[in-house]
Amino acid sequence: GAAQAIGFGLGGLAGTVAVDLTELATGSVVASYAGVFAFEGLVFLAAASLALGIRVVPKSATATPDGPRRGPPMRILGATGADLQPAE
Repeated sequence: GAAQAIGFGLGGLAGTVAVDLTELATGSVVASYAGVFAFEGLVFLAAASLALGIRVVPKSATATPDGPRRGPPMRILGATGADLQPAE
């Protein structure tokens, strides 16, 4: 709830600032609102594509009667953590 309210408020503030800056640069209110609205549409499409990539895993695939199913322990070999390999 609170995160959504903060995001909504910051989005409104950022949109207002973007319209004002674009209007200063172009001198046109119509072009400013059109540009910001088009950008918001692109951001919405990006968010929708991320949402479509979410996979729902059935509960039976992640838990057993004895508790959560766990894989082999992992150890980090590099500083970045990108090369994780099972512990031996």
